[in-house]
Amino acid sequence: MADTVLAIATRAVVEACQLLGLDGDALLSEAGLRRDEVFDPERRISAAQADRLWQAAYVRSGDPHLALHAAEALPFGAYRVVDFLAAHSPTIGEGYRRIAAYFPIVDARAVLRVRAQADEVALEMCARDPGVELRAPAQEYSLAAMVTRGRVCAGERWAPDAVELTFGAPRDPGELRRVFRCELRFGCATPRLVCSRAVWDAPVTGADPALLAVLEDYARRLLVELPAGDDLVSRVRQAVSEELRGGEPTTGRIARVLRTSERTLQRRLSATGHSFAAILDEARAATAKAHLRDPAMAIVDIAFLLGFADQSAFTRAFRRWTDDTPHAYRKANMR
Repeated sequence: MADTVLAIATRAVVEACQLLGLDGDALLSEAGLRRDEVFDPERRISAAQADRLWQAAYVRSGDPHLALHAAEALPFGAYRVVDFLAAHSPTIGEGYRRIAAYFPIVDARAVLRVRAQADEVALEMCARDPGVELRAPAQEYSLAAMVTRGRVCAGERWAPDAVELTFGAPRDPGELRRVFRCELRFGCATPRLVCSRAVWDAPVTGADPALLAVLEDYARRLLVELPAGDDLVSRVRQAVSEELRGGEPTTGRIARVLRTSERTLQRRLSATGHSFAAILDEARAATAKAHLRDPAMAIVDIAFLLGFADQSAFTRAFRRWTDDTPHAYRKANMR
């Protein structure tokens, strides 16, 4: 089954084009879509149709910053459960962690990851499929939408410390500066928002912990109900990464998080050519590297957090993952 996306982003680009005086219905027709499809907040449309509409919008509008303007035109709450998960998390950073965990609900073709270091945290974005680079409009729209949501949650003056983009600097970066209000870095390896710890930990005003629990339970159900073409593997990876922060991920625990049975989860993973053990290994390796970049964390504590019986078992596993020892990796990274 082909990938699908929430129709909300498509609605946002149509509304941005209408503000420029373009015929929104003509754009929709060109992409083979109807207005009732893209203005339904629960509707999913094929990713191919969404891409066709964006391409037509750029051609018809002549606006090189259409993606930024579409993100600005997108009202808070348009992404429903994902927006409100952010609004009821205790801090901006926790909100971004939840957006990353449930981003497949929005568009399973992209993956959001949180990368934490000693003095800063980054929310980075990459394509789900190896070797695929996110186009400039996708980077601009997604990161601008993240920033506008941060300002709704923490106040209009909130901004990341830097935005990193993989494309080269435009001749006039004025619109990018106006929207992001922070340092811009071009030609980077990965598109991402970079925040100091203080900016990342900014409190969300009006967060309701009880409502957050209800929303998160609903978001988990939505993940399980995604069409088969919307990446199961990425959802398992996200769930495993979340569980590693506070427990030992097992097939049974992850199956419960995804609201399915252990046997069904193993069968569906096998059908994609993946195993739970391999995904767990991959997540442990990524988490270990992130912790090793934090000089405040002792290696023995990292071993314990990742579920190893002792430091020597962790060292053997890390060498298998990277051909390096934890001590050598930390030394090279800190340099």
